[in-house]
Amino acid sequence: YEGFKDPVAAADAQKVSQDIQNMFLAGDIDKFEMVYTNCRSLVSQETALRTVLPLEPTGMETEVDEIFMMTTKDG
Repeated sequence: YEGFKDPVAAADAQKVSQDIQNMFLAGDIDKFEMVYTNCRSLVSQETALRTVLPLEPTGMETEVDEIFMMTTKDG
């Protein structure tokens, strides 16, 4: 997919995700992985890889997920 305007519209993102979901459900692909840059600070970025499909019931959480950043040590 290319040619999106900046910022990407929600309708464009929905179209891409629907296409990927349809390919997965039709058996055209057996896995969808997303590669992105995880910005840890202004001078530190790292490449990250996340498997999006198939979904796993556990193990989706990582320490860099926002949910972990928004909780305190005591919960």
